[in-house]
Amino acid sequence: MDFVKDIVGVVKTIYELAEKVKANQSRWCRIRERVKALEELVDSADKNILENEQVQKALEELLHVLKSAQAQIGNYANASCFRHVIKSNSYEEEFDTLNKRLSEVFERLSLALQLDQRSKLFKVFELANRQQEDEEDRKKDIKELQRLLINYKESLDVMQKDLEEIKTNVIHSVELLKNPRPPRPEVRMIKPEELTYIPDYPKTPFMKTPRAEIYTGRFSHFPVAIKRYTEALNAKPEQIKSEFFAEVDSLKQFESPNILRMFGICIKNEERPNPEYYIIMEYCAQGTLQNFLFSRQELPWDKKVGMCLDAAQGVYRLHHVSGQESKLHMNITSENFLVDENNKVKLGGLEHSQTVQSLKKRKEQEHNDQNFSSMCYSAPELLINKDHEYGTECDIYSLGIVLWEIATWKKPFQDFNGNKNTLFQKVWFKKYQQPLPQHCPESLEKVISACRSYDPFQRLSAGALVDKLQLCLLEVQKL
Repeated sequence: MDFVKDIVGVVKTIYELAEKVKANQSRWCRIRERVKALEELVDSADKNILENEQVQKALEELLHVLKSAQAQIGNYANASCFRHVIKSNSYEEEFDTLNKRLSEVFERLSLALQLDQRSKLFKVFELANRQQEDEEDRKKDIKELQRLLINYKESLDVMQKDLEEIKTNVIHSVELLKNPRPPRPEVRMIKPEELTYIPDYPKTPFMKTPRAEIYTGRFSHFPVAIKRYTEALNAKPEQIKSEFFAEVDSLKQFESPNILRMFGICIKNEERPNPEYYIIMEYCAQGTLQNFLFSRQELPWDKKVGMCLDAAQGVYRLHHVSGQESKLHMNITSENFLVDENNKVKLGGLEHSQTVQSLKKRKEQEHNDQNFSSMCYSAPELLINKDHEYGTECDIYSLGIVLWEIATWKKPFQDFNGNKNTLFQKVWFKKYQQPLPQHCPESLEKVISACRSYDPFQRLSAGALVDKLQLCLLEVQKL
């Protein structure tokens, strides 16, 4: 397939669309500049090396990323300036993800082409340089957006009363842009007296698990979930503290709107024989994704795809940490995603794996005897061999099951009535995939099916999944 010809066509369209955008111009121009660098890299390559299999794979991924960028900038350029000015503060994650994907595909393509590390193109995608440029562009765009919003406010003052709602939205947006990212307290050890319970008396958990109770509360003016461990523990406070601080730097890498934030850990009655242990996390008003799906009416497809994209972006953040090996979740289920008051889906279950492991007193039987619910999310290769090496493709399979739940509004494999043998026979031997609804958008169906592929090598990477879901969302929004 002539990927080069298709790439040139998409790049040309991106150039044309970038000229049309009115809001966030600095960031779109920067993306255009990085796309141009990728085009130069392809143009400068020897024609013979372009036929290499690894180069072809890299070119194919580049084409997918560019198509996603084209669709996003096209949607942005064709909508009214007013609409994007109002919503501009909500596009932070989209810009960040798109820039990361462009950098990743540059690294893969430059490696396949054996590009000299001294090439000036490396400067365009060098991490520290890119982050500095992105921050400068963000500040420029915010300053310009504030000016535009103030102008809109002044013009709205002379409009009729039925436009008062728009005026209120503009004023609110101006305030958000003045401080789009309020400072958040560092992840740290938290003193018991810093926590407030809601209600304070009697303290009533809103959720219980076999090992913990979860309460609603406040910490440093933030609504939080306070997770109190109730079982006997197998670690001393000093050990837990040591592991906690060792993990803090790792956790900072996962700051994202689609990953549940952790505020810290609290140890109560530390000097006594049986201290109490707490983990303080971001509070999501609508609970787990599983409870959300099965406690309310189905949402339209654009909302469903948006939730799928949220979930994929959370996993993408986990799998793609700059300068580090991929981090694995290893327990992706609809119970480990949470939903906030705005229906944004956030990946949970990351709260300091080593620390939580110290808090948990697992029996060997619990480790080996997987229950039916857990098996529903297990990749086929893990069902047949519990010692199979766990990789990112196993996380992607589990995520595929979660996306299926969002698309169908059903629990996975519920027709099997909890029979583990039936599940094993169907998934492993018969390569069974649960069907999607007939009215499911075709692009979403292909994405979910690819994530659940029997062959691990056929499953999408988290980055490719985000690209495809971005395109799918734009498609369904036009319907």
